[in-house]
Amino acid sequence: MGILIYSHNVILIAHKILDVPVFCLQSIFHLAYRFDRDMSALINTYYVIVYRKLFVLKFTSPAHNCSLPVVKRLSEEIMKLPSAILADDHTLVAEALCGLIALHFDVVATVADGHALVAAATALKPDVIVVDIAMPLLNGLDACRQLKQRMPSIKFVFLTMNEDPELAVEAVKSGACGYVLKKSAASELLQAMQLALRGKPYITPQIARGMQESFIRNPQGTSRHKALTLRQREVVQLLAEGKSMKEAASVLKVTPRTVAFHKYHIMHDLGFKTSADLIQFAVKNRIVVG
Repeated sequence: MGILIYSHNVILIAHKILDVPVFCLQSIFHLAYRFDRDMSALINTYYVIVYRKLFVLKFTSPAHNCSLPVVKRLSEEIMKLPSAILADDHTLVAEALCGLIALHFDVVATVADGHALVAAATALKPDVIVVDIAMPLLNGLDACRQLKQRMPSIKFVFLTMNEDPELAVEAVKSGACGYVLKKSAASELLQAMQLALRGKPYITPQIARGMQESFIRNPQGTSRHKALTLRQREVVQLLAEGKSMKEAASVLKVTPRTVAFHKYHIMHDLGFKTSADLIQFAVKNRIVVG
């Protein structure tokens, strides 16, 4: 009960200073409680967020009674934190994760699709990226592959509900340092991110053995879509998600004719007759991940 009363007070403080609706903060609180039962990380995080807000105000507002040396010291500590981007198409999950790691990482952006992740990471160059595999427009694996080509030193940790060990193997092959399940404890995600910064891997124990067995069974992996280029995989995913050629062209910033060229070239090479064949291929080969 004491934790709940204390956290309620913190929520009210955050609401007043950040001007965020109380119900939004409460939603984040209840979701985070599933990951962090003693709530210490989340409660501390609210204070970090509040101090960030005070720093942005440049200490000029008389409404905030906080001394300049204290705020300056705290802001300097925040500036030293390693930077991170969170990529998840569920906004509430992304906000909760931001709260859980903000004490240890400077979350410079949260994004909801793979293309937004590529753009944000290219511009912001974070130290580590936490990404779900099942992302719209561009899945997490292909986003990771694209960014690894551009910035080989960038660190990736996949945070997903998918317990398929073969998918986890693909994630590691794409360049990931970590693979954590969403049902894992919050401490696992932090551990994976901190190890990634040091270039060390972390695989959640629930699937580590399955990954070893999968790799022994088939060292080359099971994916057949390696024959496709990154751009072809983008086209396949967008069309499999139900986008029209015009909509896909808008996402990719190309002409509809270019999308049509890629589609029919892919279908010819793979021997497909209908769009349904292309969709089945996308699902089977994890271009579209459920």
